[in-house]
Amino acid sequence: MSRHRRPEDILNTGPGRATTPLMLATRASDLGLDIAVRYARGQRVDADEVLELLATEVALARATRRGLQTSVLRALMAGATWRQISEATASSPADAKTAFLTWVAEQRRHLPNLFTAADEAHARRLAEEAKR
Repeated sequence: MSRHRRPEDILNTGPGRATTPLMLATRASDLGLDIAVRYARGQRVDADEVLELLATEVALARATRRGLQTSVLRALMAGATWRQISEATASSPADAKTAFLTWVAEQRRHLPNLFTAADEAHARRLAEEAKR
């Protein structure tokens, strides 16, 4: 079995196939449980196995963050205020806005073919127009 040690390898499953947060969470849980049981039995666990777990958990965190910020974008498009978004995300309005704008910049930088300059401008405009 090949070991995936980079989150990008885990997230990129091929054309037309998406790795969902649920799939990642299940995989991380299975790997973590297997490692914990083997440690408890005094069995050796090699670095590649632990690194695969780490990469899977990072991929899960990224997928979850992407889903969260996509929902923030949808909330802004529906007319939500930063106060409402901050209540839903358990953060301050300023922190919610900063996290969203950071995500927008990352999407444009890392996914220029999927998140165009027009998408970025639209998201930034929504963020600025949203009431506190």
